[in-house]
Amino acid sequence: MSDSNSSPKKIAIMGSGAIGMEVLKNLHTQYPKTEIVVWNRDSGSGRAAAVGADQAESIIIKSKSNRSGEKIASIIFTKDMDRAMRGADIVVVTGGIPREDNKQERFDLAEKNIPFIDPIAKKAGELAKENPDHVTNWVIGTNPIGLVDNHFQEVSKIPHNKIFGFSGELDVSR
Repeated sequence: MSDSNSSPKKIAIMGSGAIGMEVLKNLHTQYPKTEIVVWNRDSGSGRAAAVGADQAESIIIKSKSNRSGEKIASIIFTKDMDRAMRGADIVVVTGGIPREDNKQERFDLAEKNIPFIDPIAKKAGELAKENPDHVTNWVIGTNPIGLVDNHFQEVSKIPHNKIFGFSGELDVSR
C-alpha cells in the first residue's frame, strides 16, 4: 500500500475455515479491486475442499478485468503458502483449532495452534528478509491471541508494530 488512503493490492488469508471465510467476505466487500488469496494447509478440509481447491494447486474463484483486459480483482484459493503470502500488503491469519469448550486452558489451546502458526511465521520471516522494503501488516486471529501473536513475532522476527491481534468478545473482556 502506497499510503494510508489507498487500497491494498493483495491480501492473504491464512486459513479457510468459518472465520477465514467471514474475513474473505468482508474484505472483498470493502476492497472489491484487491486480489485476495486464501491459503489452507489441509486441502481436504474446510471451505477449500468445498470450492474444489483440494483438486488443484491454485483455483481462481472470481476474477474481474477492466475494459483493457487488465486484471483488477480476484479471489484465489491455494495450497501454496508462498503464493498466498508473497507480495501481500496484509496477511490475516485465521486458521487453527477453535477452543473445545469454555474450560479449555489458553496454554492448552496455544499448544495445539502453535504447529499451525510456526510454518506461517517462518515463511513470513523469510519473505521479510528477502524483501525488507516491502511492508506487510500481519493480523493474527488464531486463539489464544496474546500467546499466538507473541509466538509469531518471536519466530518471524517481524517488528511488533507490524503484528496486530484481533479477537472476539471473550478475549476483549479479559
